Amino acid sequence: MSITFTTTIFAVLKLFLISLAGYIIVRRKVISEESLGDFSRIILYLTLPALVFVTMIDRFNLSLFRESIAIPIGMLIMTALAWLLAFASGRLFSTPKDDHFLLTAMVMFGNSWYLPIPLVMSILPKAKAEEAIVLISLVILVISPAMWSLGVYLIAHRPGIRIPLSQLITPPIVGIILGGVCALTPSAKGFLQNRGRFLLDSLSMIANATVPMVMILLGGVMGAIKVRGGLKWPFILRVAVLKLFILPAIVIPTLYFLPVPNMIKFMIALQSMVPPATNIIVIAKIYDRPVELISITMLVTYLISLVTIPLFLHITTLFIPLV
Repeated sequence: MSITFTTTIFAVLKLFLISLAGYIIVRRKVISEESLGDFSRIILYLTLPALVFVTMIDRFNLSLFRESIAIPIGMLIMTALAWLLAFASGRLFSTPKDDHFLLTAMVMFGNSWYLPIPLVMSILPKAKAEEAIVLISLVILVISPAMWSLGVYLIAHRPGIRIPLSQLITPPIVGIILGGVCALTPSAKGFLQNRGRFLLDSLSMIANATVPMVMILLGGVMGAIKVRGGLKWPFILRVAVLKLFILPAIVIPTLYFLPVPNMIKFMIALQSMVPPATNIIVIAKIYDRPVELISITMLVTYLISLVTIPLFLHITTLFIPLV
């Protein structure tokens, strides 16, 4: 199966329109910027854990686990490559120390779940989309702890930082682990798929709210951004070029030669082309760092990604057909 450029454009456009609703209701003050935090917590603590749990029960098995070991390894290598690109950029261009650390974080850590999940559910058939969500869950197991440890250091960048364990073990990670354990335990899986089916059905109803809520949240975050004073265009454009163009341009052709299943190649490729993680703003707020530059960079990169993601998705399926 090859995904045409037109298919991806319309899939991204559909998600963009949902995000636009979130943008409008925040700009029109239908909901306050502070309410976005509550909205985010509903996703983080309820709908996203439900989605990954239900999907793990339905799709996760030992065969898929053995095949998907390449996912965490591939993500670690890609994150290291992103660091190398940011390091080389810092050598080529004179950058204040704080800005360089921030640029490194924004290039290394992409939107590894809030964008890939809606995208795969929009462009892939149901069975493949569910398999893709399982693989995204394995990405989260690697990237989320890395972001809340190394990412916090890069963004806050001050001595004596304490990172609570609760930041490393998030509710979606708990959902992934519980779902994986239940999926690999015949008695638990049998109960949930038969006499306990009402539990899975209830969780499925909650899980179905994830995609629209995520896209509304992303739009709301963009709508909350305020531009004050001059923009650091050199910084913004470097993040955009490194994250949205150079990283996927290196990763996608390289994946073609690796001896792993095409779905795993596709998922790593998708992770390479997403814009910076919105949690970078959250981390900056928690540790009292200026968020304006991060916010503006987010807005610009997310707008550019409306074109780059469909383009690289189409190129990816030319290199890596999903049959």
